[in-house]
Amino acid sequence: MMDDYLTLRRAQGGFDEAGFMKTWAIMSAQRNCKLAGLWVRLLQRDGKPGYLKHMPRTLAYLQVAFEHEALAPLRDWCARAGIGQSES
Repeated sequence: MMDDYLTLRRAQGGFDEAGFMKTWAIMSAQRNCKLAGLWVRLLQRDGKPGYLKHMPRTLAYLQVAFEHEALAPLRDWCARAGIGQSES
């Protein structure tokens, strides 16, 4: 989906692809960090373990966002904290 979007935007001209990718990575990381916290809260506070089935996908999306160099500080912090590490 991203490839198709980028192809269309490039064809239009005047597209700041680097800026877009940085912004996308930041927004993706924020969203997926929020979701990871939500899954933990639903388990711990609300006693709803069923939502943890979404955690591997959420953390995989977070890892994709972490590929952008702008997120190196957050990626490193999460690694030190043990967040986002695959448990498989």
